[in-house]
Amino acid sequence: MKKTLFLILKLIALTVLFFIFYIAGSALLGPTLAHEDPAMQMAALKAIPIVCLVDTLVLALVILRSNWSGWRLMLATSVSFYGIQTVMAQIESAYFGPSLGITTAMVKALFLQSLPIVLIFIPLAVLILGKGRGRYADVEADAAAARRLSMPALQWAWKLAVIAVVYVVLYTLPSVTLWPGRTPI
Repeated sequence: MKKTLFLILKLIALTVLFFIFYIAGSALLGPTLAHEDPAMQMAALKAIPIVCLVDTLVLALVILRSNWSGWRLMLATSVSFYGIQTVMAQIESAYFGPSLGITTAMVKALFLQSLPIVLIFIPLAVLILGKGRGRYADVEADAAAARRLSMPALQWAWKLAVIAVVYVVLYTLPSVTLWPGRTPI
């Protein structure tokens, strides 16, 4: 019970830290928008704490369930988060941006705004969640983990193909169901 309560307090603290780094990254490194709609600003202000909570919980789950620790976990989690949260989203911004009025400078700023989370928050989260100390080489555990993660190339190929198809379906499905007759972007 005491352990669970302590974990909940850590998660609350991490959510607050995530919020601070999210806002700081957006304010200091994010794009400046000339004409923001006040209604959109209010909607964003209501949604940002929920986004911060969900992102914190997902990162905490990854950190706590990982067999890795220390700098290795910090680096892997940071690279994964940046790739998924920033690079994937901003590739779409760069591709569709010109038709939506998104400039090259805005895309560059969008790539930069998550750096405080990647460079500061994630290492802090690893430390706060107690995974900061690197284990010395446990050859048997590393070998067992490698066996669990190894897949033949053909298995990787079909799984990635399924993921790509599911991504396209999930990406286009909302626009098809919300606006019937309208082709997705």
